[in-house]
Amino acid sequence: MSTPPRHASGRHSKPPSKFATTCDDAIRSFSAGKRRRQLIVAGSGLGALALVGVVVTVTLSAGSGHSAAAKGTVKRQVVGPATPAANSSQVPASEAAADDTAVVTYFKAKDTKIADHVQRVSRDGQFFRVYTNYPEADANSTSAISLCDWTSQYLKDQGDSNTFVFVHGTSSDNGSVVLANKVSPTDSCKVDETK
Repeated sequence: MSTPPRHASGRHSKPPSKFATTCDDAIRSFSAGKRRRQLIVAGSGLGALALVGVVVTVTLSAGSGHSAAAKGTVKRQVVGPATPAANSSQVPASEAAADDTAVVTYFKAKDTKIADHVQRVSRDGQFFRVYTNYPEADANSTSAISLCDWTSQYLKDQGDSNTFVFVHGTSSDNGSVVLANKVSPTDSCKVDETK
């Protein structure tokens, strides 16, 4: 609130006139009412924005879950253990999630030493990915090609020959690099060399 106007004080000063007092009171009253109206308008605007945000969020979350289930294209992703080992690049395949058991068992039946380099596997639509702790330099290595071939054969045995297979390794500056891949039934699993 504004402070009342200062009037002369002392022995010879006159008290403010009734008109001056009425004007001062009207100005103070108007200022207080204006602030109150501004606060009400601002609060109403923020409330409306919050309501719109809630409606949009609910609509989007309800719509996305419903449409994915209706289309039958719910993505399934299998990840490794919730708590990684002390050195996450050394997580053995035996610690993979329960859903991975069949493919990991398949790898172990082929070669336990290679299978122990598998950190996790995931399937996302037509893409089946095998993540390993092999370095980027192991692109087109015997181990990477073997994992690619084994995964393709495993999927074929399951009646699925249309899924693309990617075997990933680690890179200090590039995340998960592709060490081998099979994108067609006649593909050799070898990746093109990058320069």
